[in-house]
Amino acid sequence: MDSFLFDLDDKLRHNLSNTLLDADSKFMLFLDTFIDVINTHTPLVKLSRRKTKLASKPWITKGILKSIKTKKRLFRRKIKHHNNVEYLQTYKKYNNIFTHIKKKSKIMYYKQSLTESKGNLSKAWKIVNEIINKKKVKTTILPLATSTNTSNPLDIINMSNILNDYFVEI
Repeated sequence: MDSFLFDLDDKLRHNLSNTLLDADSKFMLFLDTFIDVINTHTPLVKLSRRKTKLASKPWITKGILKSIKTKKRLFRRKIKHHNNVEYLQTYKKYNNIFTHIKKKSKIMYYKQSLTESKGNLSKAWKIVNEIINKKKVKTTILPLATSTNTSNPLDIINMSNILNDYFVEI
């Protein structure tokens, strides 16, 4: 934190010492300097697909991750010894218990999240939409004619044809 503040102070003093700039230019210079210092001290790290997927499921705990490894190990053993009924039964029993624990963990996570957002309706609705996996729908803009002159009958016909084509495609 100290080195961040020191670098920020040093670069701001160096970059903003020019008093000939107007307020907009100084602000843009400040913003560029601030972003540059942030990027040097805390660079963004791209997450792997696995970590991104894991981050999208916050109810998965370290214990569940261990159970996933165990389940995979039991599955490989079941496949390797496909004639052995004991391995099949062990895998099935473990998989059923594991599935039950996963569902319980997800339910507990969302119950806790909804309890924490108890006075904040927008946060509560975000959680509800996350539960039902509702995604925001992108709105499309109608492809209207670029000409705003509607006194010409050809423009009106052209605009109506564009709208007809748009709604037929939908």
